[in-house]
Amino acid sequence: MQSNLAMRSALALSVTALSATTLAQTNVPVTVTAGTATYTQGALPITEDATVGDSLSAGTTDVLQRHWWFFRGEFDRREYAFRDDGTATRTAVGPTVTTSWSNLGHRGQVSATLVQTLTMSGTAGARVNETMTLTNLTNAPLRFDLFSYADFDAGGNPLNIARGNRNSHVVGDGLTQACEFRADGQPVSQVGPPSQLLPDLTDTTKTDLLGWGGEFGPNDYAAAFQWTIEIPANGSRSVSSDLVMLDCQPQLVSYGTGTPGANGMPVLDSEFAVTRQQTSSTAIRISNGLGNSLSALLLGLTQTNQTISGINFLVIPNGTPTFLRRTFPDGVAMYDLTLPGGIPFCGLNLYAQGFIYDPSSSNGVASGTQGLRITLGAW
Repeated sequence: MQSNLAMRSALALSVTALSATTLAQTNVPVTVTAGTATYTQGALPITEDATVGDSLSAGTTDVLQRHWWFFRGEFDRREYAFRDDGTATRTAVGPTVTTSWSNLGHRGQVSATLVQTLTMSGTAGARVNETMTLTNLTNAPLRFDLFSYADFDAGGNPLNIARGNRNSHVVGDGLTQACEFRADGQPVSQVGPPSQLLPDLTDTTKTDLLGWGGEFGPNDYAAAFQWTIEIPANGSRSVSSDLVMLDCQPQLVSYGTGTPGANGMPVLDSEFAVTRQQTSSTAIRISNGLGNSLSALLLGLTQTNQTISGINFLVIPNGTPTFLRRTFPDGVAMYDLTLPGGIPFCGLNLYAQGFIYDPSSSNGVASGTQGLRITLGAW
């Protein structure tokens, strides 16, 4: 009796486990959900030069047009898609899609596993965290380049503005929605219209990404990250990236009147500021100031418009955190602002203003930038 009961229990557990795991076909799309967030990965490409039509939404607009991964071996003369090469399998378990290649490209060099996990962010956000792992099947070290490509249309609008750095691109339509394409480690990234960037990865010539200046658009945004990895004999190496639909949109708005100096009016600018699950940072930049001088950044929660000793203050100066840097010879000063983590700061407004010690200014002391309202996005 107890033996039969144990057998029935084991059978029930097996059925439950089977129902929670879906063996997804590689030649049709697969969809996973988490709350209101939905991610659909298209059928795996069947040729070396194709991408996958993906979608990412949180009950609203689909922001992700195309996304996929490419690789290049050390002696290859082109990039290759992670395609449906006959060794690929795919499973969906809850909000996670796992795609594996037991012998990538039938080369006998590496196996590969891509794990993509969807989470809901706040009330209107979605995030797909991805980890690509290559495992060396040989007794000698191998070198590979990995590429992750994404085409975002924030707000369903192909005219987007992107700001960021080598690891993060925050992309917005300037009206209703923003996204982030983010990578770990020390990748090289490049931004451009899909019609220019995608052919570089899918043609028959070797491509290395060129980097970007941190600003793009308004234009049709697409981007790629490139990692160069060394895989030890019989070992593994992983890289990670995120595809994110932000819960609220970051914004930058200038206000008020600054004070000109030796080079005219100094300028205050910033990356789009995003608070994430962990503590993160954003860069704020003063430019067009007097070179080799002292600069100051006021950062507070309240704006103002008052003149003290001939200096026009646009952030309340009393009790406001002040950061000091020397300007470079070209009149630029860079500040790295640490942001707290988490959705509770979504939509918070910070107010910033920069000053440069400049005796040639109208007040004989300092030139000043306009104020900058920095609205925090979050996921």
